[in-house]
Parts: sequence; C-alpha cells; structure tokens
Amino acid sequence: RLEWVYGFRAQDVRGGVDYTHTGEVMFFAGATNVILDTRARQQRFHCEHTDEVTCLAKHPSRTLVATGQQGAVPSILIWDYEANPDGGNLPTVRSITGVHRRAVSQMAFDESGKYLVSVGTDTYHTVAVLDWENQTVRCSATSCSEKTLCVGFTHDGTGVVQCGVNFMRFWNIS
Repeated sequence: RLEWVYGFRAQDVRGGVDYTHTGEVMFFAGATNVILDTRARQQRFHCEHTDEVTCLAKHPSRTLVATGQQGAVPSILIWDYEANPDGGNLPTVRSITGVHRRAVSQMAFDESGKYLVSVGTDTYHTVAVLDWENQTVRCSATSCSEKTLCVGFTHDGTGVVQCGVNFMRFWNIS
C-alpha cells in the first residue's frame, strides 16, 4: 500500500499543482495523482493512470479533477478526490481515450463543468472539446506546431482560448 509520494513533475508541465475546493493540495508525480492534506499531514492517491500524468484540471463546482497522461494513445481520467477520505485509491468516474496522440498537455473545464477542453502534443496540437460525462467529442480541430502553454473557455462558454509559444488563438465552438 502506497503511504507517501515524494517529488513532483515540474520540468515540462504548467499548472501541475492546484488546491481542492476543501483547501488540500493536488499534484501528480509519475503516474500517481496525490491529494495532500497539509494540516493532517496525510496523502490520498489516485493510481489508475498507465503512464506519466502531464496535466490536471479542477471541476468548477464538484469534487472532481481531470488528469491527462502521456503515451501513444493517452487517456484522460476524471476522478473524485473526496470519495475515500479515510484512504484507499480514489475512484475514476470517467475515462476518455483515443482523442489525442503522444500526450495531453493542457486541460480546462468550462464554468458549468459540463465540458472539458484538452490539447494534445501531436504534431499540430489538436484541441478537443469533450462532453466528459457522455465520453463524447463535441468538436475538435488541429491547431499549430508551436507548444500550447494554456487553454481555457471564454466566460460565456461559446469559445476556447489557446495560448502558446508566440501565439494566441480564439476558437468558436460549433
């Protein structure tokens, strides 16, 4: 049984640490996602990825987080960080595979929490808007060859903003 994770992947990711809605710290190391309660000095784990985790996105209103991984056909796992407060593996709620190649580099939920945008590290950094609860792709498009550093939805939910090395793109969702 895993007791403690030391370390954090920081050399090639952005936004790899966040706070939960309850004030705990969430981060990833290798293929393991960690929820750290700094007051109780305890960690809980989500250990269902099959390769190294590369990004995370916190749901705006529920106790869910989406994490993406690297690999030939990487997965996006949505899991509940409050499901096992006394320990044990934190359960996956949804799994989405086949949308990206190489790795998932960036993700964000829209304000309603219904949609998740993700960016892959394939040659043209494919951008996909996912209806994650139904495990379907609402829309997707190839982007550009430059690295994406940040992605998010517009406040009204009708578009996506993608920022990267020497570019900023605005996408309309249709």
